[in-house]
Amino acid sequence: MILKTVLAQPKPGLSLNSGFKPRHDSDLCTSCGTCIDRCPTQALAMALAMDNEDKPQLNLDRCIGCGVCATGCAFDAVTLVERADILTPPLDQKALREAIKASQV
Repeated sequence: MILKTVLAQPKPGLSLNSGFKPRHDSDLCTSCGTCIDRCPTQALAMALAMDNEDKPQLNLDRCIGCGVCATGCAFDAVTLVERADILTPPLDQKALREAIKASQV
């Protein structure tokens, strides 16, 4: 139910994220579209790249970092990499309380 609610939002990647994002290797990518078809958040779309070829393009606002695109790529052209712009979640309840207090200052 939570996932369904988040996916209904225009930018699910901002509220639910694993801390990872897909990276496409353009040398291995055949533009088959499997990663696009598998993406549950519709974060990938085919677009014209700098080399004038259609390649999957990522919308980070929609990506939750689930890795479904990477696990479905038969050519190993998609890997998951850490997102630098995602905060590390608190380790325990005490750290969560401290983070909440610090954000209210």
